Amino acid sequence: MDRNQITGFILIAAIVFGVTYFFNQNKETTDTKSKEPITAQAPTIKDKTVKNVLPDTIAKDTNSLVKNMPVYVGKNENITIQNDLIKMKVSTLGAQPSYVELKKFKAFDKVSPLVLVDSNSSDLNYVLTIDNQPVNSNEINYKVSSSSANKLVLEADFANGRKLVQSYSLENGSYQVKSKLEFVNMNELIAKNALNIDIEWKALTRRVENDTVTSRNNTSVHYRHHDESPSYLSETSDDDEKFNKPTDWVSFKQQFFAQTIIADPENPFERSDVKVTTVNQAGYEKEMETSLSFPYNHKPTESYTYKLYYGPIDYKALKKLDLGLEKQVPLGWSFFLTSWVNRFIILPVFDLLKGTALNFGIIILLLTIFIKIIILPFTYKSQISMAKMRILKPDLDALKEKHGGDMAKMQPEQMKLYKRAGVSPLGGCLPLLLQFPILIAMFRFFPSSIELRQQSFLWATDLSTYDSIATLPFNIPFYGNHVSLFTLLMTVSTIIYTRMNNSLSSQPKEMQWISYLMPIMFLGFFNQYAAGLSLYYLYFNLLTFVQQYLFKIFINDDKLKAKIEENKRRPESELKKNGFQARLLAIQKQQEIAKSQKTSRGSNNQKSTKRK
Repeated sequence: MDRNQITGFILIAAIVFGVTYFFNQNKETTDTKSKEPITAQAPTIKDKTVKNVLPDTIAKDTNSLVKNMPVYVGKNENITIQNDLIKMKVSTLGAQPSYVELKKFKAFDKVSPLVLVDSNSSDLNYVLTIDNQPVNSNEINYKVSSSSANKLVLEADFANGRKLVQSYSLENGSYQVKSKLEFVNMNELIAKNALNIDIEWKALTRRVENDTVTSRNNTSVHYRHHDESPSYLSETSDDDEKFNKPTDWVSFKQQFFAQTIIADPENPFERSDVKVTTVNQAGYEKEMETSLSFPYNHKPTESYTYKLYYGPIDYKALKKLDLGLEKQVPLGWSFFLTSWVNRFIILPVFDLLKGTALNFGIIILLLTIFIKIIILPFTYKSQISMAKMRILKPDLDALKEKHGGDMAKMQPEQMKLYKRAGVSPLGGCLPLLLQFPILIAMFRFFPSSIELRQQSFLWATDLSTYDSIATLPFNIPFYGNHVSLFTLLMTVSTIIYTRMNNSLSSQPKEMQWISYLMPIMFLGFFNQYAAGLSLYYLYFNLLTFVQQYLFKIFINDDKLKAKIEENKRRPESELKKNGFQARLLAIQKQQEIAKSQKTSRGSNNQKSTKRK
C-alpha cells in the first residue's frame, strides 16, 4: 500500500466520519443500555405528557364546556375499521384515532402486533371558538352516525340542525386514512372573527424497534411547506419551529414507520408549528407535536378534508404518493451524488434481487458482486498505478539521494520522471476517491432499508440492527456494551487485506502503521450499526482477496517495467501528455522563472548600489 492509497483511505475515513456527524448519526453517549426488556404487554405512562388519555366512561362536565354543549354521557366506545393493511380504532371521545395496528409487521419481539398508536399515545384535537370561548373537540363525546368495515361517521349534535361531523375511511392496499371534518350550520355558533380552525396533534412515539438508541436517533418531526423541499427538526436533541407558511404535510417519523397528516393538495394547511421532545417513559421514545390551521369561511355547510398516513417508511411506496414523503428515507439527500447512486443504481438492483425470494444475506452478497463489477475499472487502474510506482521506486530513491532531500530541486525532476514513464502520481488515489459516492451511498442505504428489518441471516436475527453475540457487563468508550460478530469479522478481514498490501508496498515501515488505523477505528464505529452494512463490507473484503489474486495473474510487473523503460527512451514530443502533470510542470516552470527574475533583480540592485 503506497502513500497515495494510504492518503486515499485516510481521506475516505475522514469524510465518512464527517458525513456521519453531519447527518446526526452519532449515538447518544448518555445511553449506555441499547436494549430494554422485551415485553408483549402494552406499556403504561406514569407521567402522561399527552393530557387527554381517553377514559372508559364520559361524565358531563359543565365547567369545561360551553353552555348547551352536546355531551353524550355514557360509555366511551372504540369503533374498529380496517383494511388489509391497517386495523384502526376510533374513540367516540373526540372522534379521534385511539389505536392503529399495522397488520404486515411485528413489534420488536417479533411476536406482538406492531401498534403505532394507543389510547395513551395520541391526541388529535380541533379548537373551535364558540361564545368567545375555546372549545376542544377532544372533550366532546360523539355518537356513531354510520359504521361499516372500512368507514366510520361520527357526529356531535349542537341542536337546531347544527352538527360537527367527523368521518374516516380506508381503502384496501393503502396505508392512508381519508378524514373529513364537516361543519353543518355551525356558522351560527362559531365566532364571526374566527377565520380558521386549529388542529392540535400530539403523539408519543411507541417503541417498536429492538435497538432503542438507533431508533431514537432516527426519530423526529418532518414537514414540507407548499412548493418547498421537505425538512425536519433535529433528531438528536429537543427542537421546535414556528412557521407562518402554507404546509402540505407534517410527519411524526420513526426509524422505519411514520404517522403523517397530509393536507388536501388544493388546500394546504395555513401554518404549522412543530416540536419534538425526548421523553423518559417506558415503552416510548419521543413526544411529537404540531399545530396546524385551515380556513373557515362561515358558510352554512363546509368541510375540510385531509389524510392520515400510518405506515412504513418505504421509498418506493412513498414515492408513488408524489408528495415528497420519500425524503424521510435517509439516502444522503444533501450529500454530493449519494442520493443519486442510491436512487438510480442501488435501489433498482436491490428491488430486482428482492424478487428472487432469496435470503437477504445472499441478496447482499449479490449486490456486493454487482458493485465490485461497477468499480472494477477504477480498481484495476489503481492497481496498475501502484505497480508502476513500485517499479519507479529505485529511480525515486536515486533522486532523493542526488538532491539530499531538497524538495525544490527534486520535485521538477520527479515530475519529469513521471511524465517520461507515463505514470500519474495520483493514479492510485483518484480511483479510490471516485468510489467514494458508492461507499457513502451504501453507508446510508443499509441502516435505512426497511426490507432488512427483522430479516435473519446466520447468527444475526435482524440485519437492520447490530448482530450482538455477547453483551458486556460494562460499556467501552467508542465501542459499546456488546460484540457484533459481523463487524469483528469485517475488521479482521480489513486488517488482513492491509497486511497483504503492506507486504508488497514500497512505503517505509514506519509509515505503514497508519494504514491499520482505519480498520481499528471502524471496529468501534460500526459496532452499533446495522449488521447488513458490516456484512456488505465483509463480503467486499472477501471478494477483494479474490480480485487481488486475479490481478497478480493479469498484471505483469516485467511487462510494465519494459513499457516504462520504452517510454523513457522515447522523444519528449511523442510522450502522452497528462493534463495534471502538464499543469504541475507549468507551475514549477513559472516558479523557476519568477525565482530567476527575483535573483536577477537582486543582483542588479547590488551592482547599482556599488556604483553609487
